[in-house]
Amino acid sequence: MRKRALAVGFLMLCITLLCGFTLLPEDVLIDTKKNPVYAYMTADTFLEAFAANPKAAKEQYDDQYLLISGKLGEQDTKKKSFAILDSKSHSVTCKYDNSFQGIAGRFKATDHIAVYGKCSVLLNGDYQITDVAKVIAAPNVTSSEMYFVKDNDTCLDKKTATERSLNGGHVKYYIPNEWVGKEKPIINEENPKNSIGNMEGYQYVLNEKSAWPESLFVCYFDKQQLKEPNDIKETEDVERAILRNIEKKEKLNRFPARETTTYYDAEYDYYCGEYHDEQQRGYHTEYIFQKDGNRGLIVFLYLYHTEEDVSHLSEVLLTTRLLETK
Repeated sequence: MRKRALAVGFLMLCITLLCGFTLLPEDVLIDTKKNPVYAYMTADTFLEAFAANPKAAKEQYDDQYLLISGKLGEQDTKKKSFAILDSKSHSVTCKYDNSFQGIAGRFKATDHIAVYGKCSVLLNGDYQITDVAKVIAAPNVTSSEMYFVKDNDTCLDKKTATERSLNGGHVKYYIPNEWVGKEKPIINEENPKNSIGNMEGYQYVLNEKSAWPESLFVCYFDKQQLKEPNDIKETEDVERAILRNIEKKEKLNRFPARETTTYYDAEYDYYCGEYHDEQQRGYHTEYIFQKDGNRGLIVFLYLYHTEEDVSHLSEVLLTTRLLETK
């Protein structure tokens, strides 16, 4: 692919942190496969969807991660399964493997529970919840668009969360309402000298009072920033330029670290790296690059000191998961 010169520099990080930098983690914390986001629904809603239109329900829910709530029904430890019931006592089979400890002694029949699992539709059209990862008491929900992360049951209500848009509304994402006070625009239009970069987007400085705060950047690179703004069906040069600018080195680690199509059909390039400030204090950096058609490139950048200092991963996962493009 012909190299395209970039008209401008990219993102200039401006955060006060860190010392005692350690080795890079082997895994990407913001990996959607390792740490999926679960869409909440009741057993009633789930069963009604399959009863009304099995084909449409399969397209919507097959291979999706769900937190499904209802009453606990029959258990079969030999088959490693149990049932969850709707309000009419119709059941959904939930199956688990040896990594799951089961629910014996934790819940009794007819308790209201919620199951973290994955919807699987079989070739004959039957459906079940597989890969059960966790069972909790049914949560109090505030809307039909609730999303959960299982590690600490963190949730985001999409209907009441704060919406942000990029590239004239072509890109939307949602943040926890408490992040609004932690939000800093990357481009300071009132005082450009105080800008921390020149890509459209926001920085969110999390647990700011901690000795080791985290940051999430949500950015948009418009192809019009290229000297030759042709279509960018191949974005690798742009991604590499962003990485070199932030990582301050010409030779990158294996790039991309991984390419994946997520369970919600977003195509990601992941990259793990490191950033050092002028005092050589270090950050772990994790990137998600997501192409926005031929218009541009969405960039998530997550920074943290060590995994032990991470306390906002669940909110970061929810924010990346709920991004939408038109």
